[in-house]
Amino acid sequence: MKFAFLNADADSLPFAAALIAAGDVPVLIDASPQAASLVIAADLDVRRCAEWEEALACGADYVLVGGGGSETVRLEQLQRLAQESVAAMFVHPQSASTLAYLELDMHRQATNTAIVPLEATRHREEIARLTELGHCDEVIVEHRSRVTSREEVLRRFVRDIGAIRRLTGPCEKVSAMGSLGAEGATGQIGVQISTTSGALIRWTFGPTRDAEAVTWRVLCNDATAEIAIDAAGARRLQITRSGQAEPAAEYSQGDAEQAAAEAVRAAVADSNSDLWREALADLELVEAVERSLRRGRTVELFHEEASEEGTFHGVMAAGGCLILMLGIGLAIAATMVGRFKFAIADIWPKALLAVMGLFLLLQLLKFAFPPRDAKDR
Repeated sequence: MKFAFLNADADSLPFAAALIAAGDVPVLIDASPQAASLVIAADLDVRRCAEWEEALACGADYVLVGGGGSETVRLEQLQRLAQESVAAMFVHPQSASTLAYLELDMHRQATNTAIVPLEATRHREEIARLTELGHCDEVIVEHRSRVTSREEVLRRFVRDIGAIRRLTGPCEKVSAMGSLGAEGATGQIGVQISTTSGALIRWTFGPTRDAEAVTWRVLCNDATAEIAIDAAGARRLQITRSGQAEPAAEYSQGDAEQAAAEAVRAAVADSNSDLWREALADLELVEAVERSLRRGRTVELFHEEASEEGTFHGVMAAGGCLILMLGIGLAIAATMVGRFKFAIADIWPKALLAVMGLFLLLQLLKFAFPPRDAKDR
């Protein structure tokens, strides 16, 4: 397969290298020094584009969209690729906004185009090993970082929560304390999540002046596991069963990117949307964390999937409530006006009946514009 590479950055370069190692060939890259270093390392002769729109007509089977440059431009690129029916994989998350992902989802469904999120954490080999330990009771993740901006906090949370859900199942309630940070401020946050299976997730992020580090502690049945991740990305897994420690396992930086690249290549080939739904679930949790911080209370998740039918029902329900309120207000106003013998007071029932009739006719719009079959989408 051939691919184009846009917005190269430190997160997307390992994925691009994994795709090349798997046999895919880059035919177009952006003009950044990062992208140039990739093709030099792989000893490839690849055309560099002056404008990203060249990726729409370069003959590539898919486009890899990294996390470099402006978020607005990256989202515009993904929407345009979907509109032009060009398959794409993008480094997840591209944005912390659920609305941005839902808007991209509309374009993806309208053209039946594969737009697949690329995220390595959920594909790590040590996470796969932990899934073999049985029912997970508790997961504790602690981050210590020198970079404490809001963007960094949310990026790390998104990349962890997808892997955590592989161990615990769907999340149910979210409670968050602390601050996400802002420009020039320090992000320090603690998140507690309960799941439908009864497991408990504790995720914390805080600043450090020492070397960056991440620690995972997982309690499953009669086994416990700990994953230590250093600043270079090297990971060490230690599993203890019934009080007996097993030999520790070491994992390198590139193995997860290789597994993620293979999973996404398969999803691009058959328009599989499972990874896309996982990405939407990640963003739903981000939104729940932000709401919990604002309101200072626990937020419950409902896992409602956006659809054309659901949106139509929501709009019609809101319209029905509005008509009901207007009808009550109109009846009260007409009664008061009628006391002063104004003739207009006599026609309000007919006006209300006409409005209600129009509202009922609007319900027929779903038959005029029937939703597409799932197989057509």
